[in-house]
Amino acid sequence: MIFKVFKNTFPALFIMWVIFFIEMGISDFGVSDNSSYYYQQLKIFISYTVLGLIIGGLSAGILAKKKKKYSYFFENDLKKYSKYFLKNFSLSLTALFSLVSREVINHPLLYKYSLLSDSFLFNGLFNFIKNEFSPLYFSIFFMIIIVMSIHNLIYNLSIYQGTKRIIGYLGAIIFSIILIFNFGFLNALEKKAEKNIILIGVENLKNYHLSDRKTNDKPALKELKSHSYDFVNCFSVAKDPRVSLLSVLTSIHPEKGEYLGGYRSYGLEGGTVFSILNKNNFRTGIFSDRKFAFNRFDEKNEYLVKYPTKNESLKAKIILSHFMMPIVFNNTYSIKVFSEALLLSEYRDKSYLKGKIAELISGSPTPFMFLYTISDYRDYLPFPYYRISESEDKDAAFLTYLNDEINEIYKVLKKYGKLDDTVICLFGLPEHTDGLGAGGFKIPFLISSKEFEIDRKVKNDYSSLDILPTVLDAAGFDIAPLNLDGISFFDPEFKKQDIILTDVSVIKNQDIMYFENNEGYISKNIAIEREVYPMVSHSIIRGDYKLNIIPSDNGITYELFDISKDYEEKDNIINLNSSVAKKMKDIYEEKMNKEFNFKTVNGYVLK
Repeated sequence: MIFKVFKNTFPALFIMWVIFFIEMGISDFGVSDNSSYYYQQLKIFISYTVLGLIIGGLSAGILAKKKKKYSYFFENDLKKYSKYFLKNFSLSLTALFSLVSREVINHPLLYKYSLLSDSFLFNGLFNFIKNEFSPLYFSIFFMIIIVMSIHNLIYNLSIYQGTKRIIGYLGAIIFSIILIFNFGFLNALEKKAEKNIILIGVENLKNYHLSDRKTNDKPALKELKSHSYDFVNCFSVAKDPRVSLLSVLTSIHPEKGEYLGGYRSYGLEGGTVFSILNKNNFRTGIFSDRKFAFNRFDEKNEYLVKYPTKNESLKAKIILSHFMMPIVFNNTYSIKVFSEALLLSEYRDKSYLKGKIAELISGSPTPFMFLYTISDYRDYLPFPYYRISESEDKDAAFLTYLNDEINEIYKVLKKYGKLDDTVICLFGLPEHTDGLGAGGFKIPFLISSKEFEIDRKVKNDYSSLDILPTVLDAAGFDIAPLNLDGISFFDPEFKKQDIILTDVSVIKNQDIMYFENNEGYISKNIAIEREVYPMVSHSIIRGDYKLNIIPSDNGITYELFDISKDYEEKDNIINLNSSVAKKMKDIYEEKMNKEFNFKTVNGYVLK
């Protein structure tokens, strides 16, 4: 029986095996002695074989019109089998091409390094398909193949009996439907009691993206803004997305938490919002992409912001090198087998991800909290958003994508009646660049609740450290016992805000500062950091003034700007307003000495 099945599906298996070995030969990761490399390749080979059996079974079903053409009755007639082989091979290749084309249309960003790369021989063909066709065409084609296969198989097998054949091929058809149609357009979806909390971090989101003109035709963004406080002067404490995100999740300044490199400090596990709320019976979840958190679905430690190990990153690269893999692992049932797929370059498993979000929201009556991050795809937006990326408004596709992402969350909240009892926080994650310009540190920050009747703008200065206490306060959570660096907007006590900004580019560019432990986690070499740290630039903002502290081998350079009048920081008034400059220097050194426990010597900060 097994021999006959393989003989019947060999044309499709031959195609899949050839593709696998070619891809394996082309991809050289320089880790041939790594057991995880071979283990991952074995899983992929098995998946390719299963996919070949499915496509071969479907092709055989179409060819099974008459008994004499059915592969079980080839006997030893090589001529008959050769003719069948060529027909099955052609049909399998056509089906495979349709399947890949549909995935290219749905997720062009996944294939920008392979099928859409200029070095690929047929990249022009796949770019044409991506730009001119809809995945619906290719899905309909595959639906026709499946319908024909079901009809032919049932008709022939019912005549000639064969229970094993019926079970085998009908099983292949059902399995193919689960694998092929599980993902893609068919899954597209249109101080009181403690409230639920949703944190949405958006990479490279700017304040002007959320202007009334930009969001007027974006219903989800418009609804979010219509019941919100809009903090128009919120600054990230560092221009690095992971550092900024950790400052939001902990409300601990990176200077104190020692995560300036963007890597999770081993002392932060108990200080994240996830661990805080877990202790207070909140259900929590991390729905973040590979740049910020890999292990989002760890049942035991779901509150941890865990970055991938060396082996996990290696496995993700192996998967990326096999362009047929999305057809196999983009479904609920096999994502556990290929969990490293979550690390694929800028790739999001939307159906699984949103299913987990719906599961969390629809759970028990206890309140929930989760983090959701949205990457800045821009030129590589998934289907169908990339089709409008060439419009006159360069942000149109990105904002449509952002609107739809938020709309999906709104739909689930409304479906389960949780919207009125939920606080939604939307904030930006800055692009990593060097320099101390205020414009690069400024991020949008919106906090929305049905309890807020209208859109209100907050013009006071706040930082990313203040996001967490403000959100917790708005959700009715008692933040008094918490040791947070940030200040809640709803705190009745007025406090002067001193915002310390850090240019982390010096640390980020020092590769020698980081080392890997046995599990492949990247950690910090504190000894090296102490040597480099004095060369890190800082800024302090208080009120209308901003002081830049820029160290070099020749000493410290100070710059003073009135950012209320000179937002682009063109006029340095350090020599024109010496009294303000001295006051700002004193405030800066006092915060470094007392709050961060650092020493300042001639303007240099020493750990």
